[in-house]
Amino acid sequence: MQSPYKTIQIIVNPAAGQDEAILNTLNRVFSKHEDVTWDTSIILKHGDGEKWARAAVEAGVDLVASYGGDGTALDVANGMVGSGIPQMVLPGGTANALAQELNIPLNLEAAAEVIFNSETRVIDLGKTDDRYFILRADMGVSAQIVDEASREMKDRFGVLAYGINALRAVTTNDRTHFTLTLDGETVETDGIACLIANANKLGTMELTLSPNVDMTDGLLNVFVFNSVTESLLSAAAQIIRLQDGAAATLQHWLVKEVTVVADPPQKVRGDGESLGETPLTISIVPQAMTVLVPRNPEPA
Repeated sequence: MQSPYKTIQIIVNPAAGQDEAILNTLNRVFSKHEDVTWDTSIILKHGDGEKWARAAVEAGVDLVASYGGDGTALDVANGMVGSGIPQMVLPGGTANALAQELNIPLNLEAAAEVIFNSETRVIDLGKTDDRYFILRADMGVSAQIVDEASREMKDRFGVLAYGINALRAVTTNDRTHFTLTLDGETVETDGIACLIANANKLGTMELTLSPNVDMTDGLLNVFVFNSVTESLLSAAAQIIRLQDGAAATLQHWLVKEVTVVADPPQKVRGDGESLGETPLTISIVPQAMTVLVPRNPEPA
């Protein structure tokens, strides 16, 4: 089968969560396609992914692939927004929530094969100032869980590093007063976490937020969780396909733009990377990014 992508730039984060022979695996896949030329760039520090992606776009490649976790995919995406050149997500991180969201296999060889039997999808991005996120922005306990999952913990426990931190957070009594301006309307509420989501998958133990979350609808999903127990029950309800809120009530709004003021102020993480602190305004950028997805995905 001839590939629609003749020149492919692969941007590799060697510090990502997986320990595997990356180049050997990719070479085994690409060697089957003699009409394809591929090259690699290595991420040594945050921001390299954006730099290499911009260079690849300027060089006129047909496809850019990112190997790493969700933060790596975001780093690369920052250099491709608006280019129209598709990005392939090769899962090599700890959680790989974006790969799961796009139905990409978590096995590297199987994921690379998707390139040659794929279709494109145009998805939205969240944005604050000049920074984007693909999956979600977290603040409160949910941002703390990500912050405290150190590289050592993730190397030792894998995705369970997030679960361990979530269990530690069950004992928290820290609550935040959120003032949310939702498409011009102001709402005040208390909770332990606020999530502003563009995607459904959390990347941990098959947890999801809500079947209503759609990366192509031009809307952000704003969630406020009142307690860790409530958050876990709501996530469990999605796993067993109960209706939204059947296990527990959480606050949920669909908006194009939200401004968050928090008391006390909260750090904000976007796909695991810092977006600064509250107060913060986040808006949706419709149809900002083109990605590859399997043409005939395996059933979940």
